[in-house]
Amino acid sequence: MGQGNPTWWGMDIASGRTSIGATNQHEGNVDMSNNWDDMGLTWSVESVSRQHGPNASDRREIGKAYIPIIVDLKKFVAAFGEEIILAVANGTSIRVHAQDVNRTAIEKGLGREYVETRMVNWFRGQRTRSMGTVTVVKEVKVYALPNGTTYTGNDLDEYRQQWVAAMVDMGVDADKAIAMAENVTL
Repeated sequence: MGQGNPTWWGMDIASGRTSIGATNQHEGNVDMSNNWDDMGLTWSVESVSRQHGPNASDRREIGKAYIPIIVDLKKFVAAFGEEIILAVANGTSIRVHAQDVNRTAIEKGLGREYVETRMVNWFRGQRTRSMGTVTVVKEVKVYALPNGTTYTGNDLDEYRQQWVAAMVDMGVDADKAIAMAENVTL
């Protein structure tokens, strides 16, 4: 980092160099030399806002965003391939995507490394995000059927139909099975 140059999130704005590590716990492995010039990029710092209000029609500044700017197309394509150029040609703006990534970073208290890694992964076509594991526990009532199988629904008529079918499969007369099923409840 150049001495005396302005910095933001640890980046030397004048040189465009940062100290992002070779790995990032949020996004997996990233192998970058952090020489943005070699990638045809520079970074701009600007305000980012979030919609709010009853109709999400008002905007409120939430912080400063770290926005990648392509300054050398040949170097950028050499670093990331032509696919990202085609992707942004369909109306997906690099600036808009970077603003969204920055909003997430600001709101979750994540730093510059998160933004850089997410953007570089996006340039490389890596769209997956690592997420924590969520365990959902759903209580399900289990009802026994006469043949040893179970019913886990909540429709009494359906349960009675399966109950009758199980009885008939076991050799019980259908009329008797239907009469017996009338007493079955969930």
